[in-house]
Amino acid sequence: MALSASQLNVGDSYSEQIVDDLTRTQIVQYAGASGDYNPVHTDEKFVTEVAGYPTVFAHG
Repeated sequence: MALSASQLNVGDSYSEQIVDDLTRTQIVQYAGASGDYNPVHTDEKFVTEVAGYPTVFAHG
């Protein structure tokens, strides 16, 4: 269940949320919203040929 900012309090803690079906589009949208355009999140060619990972991965 999503929370709004008004429901959050300083010092609150929340358990992690596992997302099994995060899409590439959602990752790119997050990059745009956050301003984090590190190519390990968005560039398949870079991440496989230069960084050595099997695919891009989400921010976090």
